Amino acid sequence: MAHLVRRAISAARKIVVNLVRPWPMHPWITVAAAPFYIILSFVILALSAVAGVSGPSVWAFVASVAVPLAFIATAFTWSFRRYGRHRAPSWPVYYGILFSAAVLSFTSRLILLPVEKLEANDATTILGFYNASSPAVGILRWFIILWVITVIFGVFGSRLQQEIVRADEALALAKMQQRRLVQADSDTRRQVSNLVHNEIQSSILTIGMQIEQIAHDAPTETADRLRSVSDELEYVRGDQLHGVIAELAPEFDLVGIPQAIRSLTRRYRPIMSVTEEFAAEAVRAAENKEHMSEAIYRICEQTLLNAAAHGHASQVALRLTTKNDDLIFKITDDGVGLPEAVSPGLGTVVIDSWVGHMGGTWSRRSAGTHGVIVTVRLPIKSG
Repeated sequence: MAHLVRRAISAARKIVVNLVRPWPMHPWITVAAAPFYIILSFVILALSAVAGVSGPSVWAFVASVAVPLAFIATAFTWSFRRYGRHRAPSWPVYYGILFSAAVLSFTSRLILLPVEKLEANDATTILGFYNASSPAVGILRWFIILWVITVIFGVFGSRLQQEIVRADEALALAKMQQRRLVQADSDTRRQVSNLVHNEIQSSILTIGMQIEQIAHDAPTETADRLRSVSDELEYVRGDQLHGVIAELAPEFDLVGIPQAIRSLTRRYRPIMSVTEEFAAEAVRAAENKEHMSEAIYRICEQTLLNAAAHGHASQVALRLTTKNDDLIFKITDDGVGLPEAVSPGLGTVVIDSWVGHMGGTWSRRSAGTHGVIVTVRLPIKSG
């Protein structure tokens, strides 16, 4: 029970502190106060008409709204520039501005609108905002209205700022995870490439040499069969493993992005026709920005795999161009198209990671009745 009482006291104290403490004064709070000033002015005019009191001129009516709002806007703008978006002014400044605005709101309406002509029993006097016989009450009520509006915006602004901070933290975490995934993917591929190049290739070469030695002393028929096996091993070592190494960790500085992608598309030639169009300025832009070539290569790798495995495409077109300060990589296939419900898989995760790592965007949509169009937009200049 005591614990609940302490929690209730703590919650009440927090509410009181939030109501009393100074809040940041944003200029756009004036926009929220404006409808109240305008509506109340029309109410006063209506009540004046009912009481048979002649209404003010148009200029007096406009001035009765514009004068206090102009002061509030000016004072809040000064506070905003002086203390910043998220800092409140000191206690004297905060309450001084609210009190001055309340005094100006009361006196300007009292002078410019025909409130002083109304009888004591009229509805406007009952409202209490413009009772000339008790200006302190009228000023206090204007002060409370302005104070409540400022507190409401302060509380909601504070909560919004907290949500923004949490969103920024989540975004930073997502970007860090993307960088880690991209780095882990590159490191793993490089390690596997080194393993294949340094150990597996050398093991196959050693086995081939041993077979050649055995074939040298074997009967002719057996020697021919052994040499055939040795030739097949050499083909695997020199051609297939070399291609695997090139795909795992392409040397973009040596071969360039066009040749690297052409080597990648070679494996799909038996089932798919792949055409490439690489603009010279796009190639230069990719080669001049760190990780850009590898990003394009990995995105292409996953897109070709999806086109073959899921789309059953027979033709794929690759187009690399530039537009303004962006590099545009467009992949179009003639496959079965996108399903109604697209479930993100590993390929989508890899593409998301590389595109996010490079600060770009990408989209995937159906190309008419058949096929898929993947469009990747990567900024050329570092952000």
